[in-house]
Amino acid sequence: MAVMMQAFYWDAPQQEKQEGNWWNVIGEHVEALSKSGISALWLPPVSKGYDNRSMGYDPYDYFDLGDYDQKGGAKTLYGNRAELEALIKRAHEHNVGLYADMVINHNSGADEEEVNPLDGQKRWTKFNPKSGKFPP
Repeated sequence: MAVMMQAFYWDAPQQEKQEGNWWNVIGEHVEALSKSGISALWLPPVSKGYDNRSMGYDPYDYFDLGDYDQKGGAKTLYGNRAELEALIKRAHEHNVGLYADMVINHNSGADEEEVNPLDGQKRWTKFNPKSGKFPP
């Protein structure tokens, strides 16, 4: 039997005073969770939101996993890429699968306005993320 546990709740890092450290917090519990029968963890979105306090459901830079100093800091609310990769490694060492939530249908926190060619109105739609993978 497989049992998946949600590894976060709304504002978890803020409520637990663990902003920018959540991947490490989860990692500390992986072994005990595995021993108790948890076989998978559901993670929040891992990329940078419109600021570094974002839960990730309002994505800004899909390719920033906490590596670029933008939108208020380098780390995401949960941590950085190295901490996420350490969590993944630890989970796999204890036979715990990971599922990351994703938001792929919108972006938030544009850097400037630009004119929409369809209606001629200015909209906050120009993004210049430091990953360079969302061209202006």
